[in-house]
Amino acid sequence: MALLTLAAFINYVDRGNLAIAGPLLRDQFALSNAQLGLLLSAFFWSYAPAQLPAGWLAERLDARRVLAAGLAVWSIATALTGLASGFAMLLILRVMLGLGESVMYPASFKILACEALEVERGRTNGWMAAGQQSGPAVGTLACGLLMAWFGWRTVFLAAGCASLLWLWPWLRTPRATVPAPAQPTPDGPPTRALVRCRELWGSCLGNLGYAYAFYLVLSWLPVYLVKTHGFTMAQMAPLGAGIFALSAVTAVLTGWASDRWLKAGASSNRVRKTALLSGMVGLAACLSACAFARPLGALTAMAGCGLCLGVLLPAIWASAQTLAGLAQPPVGGGCRIVLPVLAESRRR
Repeated sequence: MALLTLAAFINYVDRGNLAIAGPLLRDQFALSNAQLGLLLSAFFWSYAPAQLPAGWLAERLDARRVLAAGLAVWSIATALTGLASGFAMLLILRVMLGLGESVMYPASFKILACEALEVERGRTNGWMAAGQQSGPAVGTLACGLLMAWFGWRTVFLAAGCASLLWLWPWLRTPRATVPAPAQPTPDGPPTRALVRCRELWGSCLGNLGYAYAFYLVLSWLPVYLVKTHGFTMAQMAPLGAGIFALSAVTAVLTGWASDRWLKAGASSNRVRKTALLSGMVGLAACLSACAFARPLGALTAMAGCGLCLGVLLPAIWASAQTLAGLAQPPVGGGCRIVLPVLAESRRR
């Protein structure tokens, strides 16, 4: 769990570095807002469609190895970004980064779905969410200051090389022992059955709303603070870091509280949806306030965004693992995920 949390941390340090360097890149390469927007979105051109093959690989191969390979690819892409000579090379490396990072959550969610009980998923996903949000927090603070002192190229090279060090403890960590079920579980349903499942589409719509809000904050927070409200890079770094640090702490507390609520007898359906709805409504209100606020009001609204993301993340991740169903360890380790019948998932 600690290594998965660390992987999420590394994932978002490497993913968010370009946004932090955005003001510097604009000046050095004379980029327009449209070009910077293309660079920030190019990551998702590969990341989003690669989720499906990444999930397929995580199901059929060793999820640990799939995650390790993805981390190696995205770390190399991060390091090479420090050597980029212009817009075109930056664009290609962002696409490469998206391909590598696409395996992070399909692989890690499979591991958690296999090994975490329902009453443990709040805490486990809370810690992973804290790792994810700590990545931008530390990245915005440390990388922002380091870029101001040493330049953005040095920071990208150092971050990419340091990320590769995670592979050594990950590949050496012993596997957890997952007991086999008393009765064999059938293989997962065909894709045609999955796409007729309304729970799947509800989860996808929830992730769409969360992802839009989160990546709007992650990608544009530094530029928003520097270009719209006049903060310097040195001022932006601790302010941006504080917003993500607040989200990380909230995620851990929310995950712990949700597990306590489940153990007290509440249904998983009620616990997860309460967090999802309150987080979504709060995000909508805070992002809307950012459009009209002055500097102090903008910081308050952005802090509210961090708080709401911390409430939302553990629930949206745990819901996916709950709906994925029970785990069956196949020969050679790992497990197969089986979607529960609709009546059972709705009862939950």
